[in-house]
Amino acid sequence: MMGRKCLRVIPILGLALCMPGVSLARDGVDYRQMRNEIQIFENILRTAIKNEFNHPLALVNEPRGSYLPGYGVNFTFLLNINRDEVETPFGVKRFNSSSRTRIEKIRLVRDMILKLLGDYSAALTQLGGGENFAVSAHLEDRTALVASQREEVMVFRVSKKALSDYSSRKIDLRRFREQVEMIEY
Repeated sequence: MMGRKCLRVIPILGLALCMPGVSLARDGVDYRQMRNEIQIFENILRTAIKNEFNHPLALVNEPRGSYLPGYGVNFTFLLNINRDEVETPFGVKRFNSSSRTRIEKIRLVRDMILKLLGDYSAALTQLGGGENFAVSAHLEDRTALVASQREEVMVFRVSKKALSDYSSRKIDLRRFREQVEMIEY
């Protein structure tokens, strides 16, 4: 008699396991919601980059985000910062009237990412308290004659706590920027 009850329960359990449900992790992360929030920030980041670097070939790899349980989210992109000019042995040939230097373009990317982190990263509601929000900006300058200036990587990382404190106005912009860890190499 006990065997018959088990035989009836097994198909029901199997059906319940196969049914699509809300994809929640053990820690309570709704991965569908996380994916949607990541895609929204990807679009915000892409739009901001294209507004500043409007050459159609400047954004080599568009921003892509991923969630790493226990760490947080990471966004990465590849940007050619010098599509508007070509450096030749005879001087710089400009294709655009923009007169920003390489250092000014790098500073522009740095400031843009810091602003986006402060303004929009709190929208990632699925991040846990101990997790991070990171952006990896890979910058290339194919026209540079010096090999060490052809590529630069900027990594920005900020904790969920700092994001929450800034969005709730417990800390000001200056203090928030101090809490963003930046690495450039």
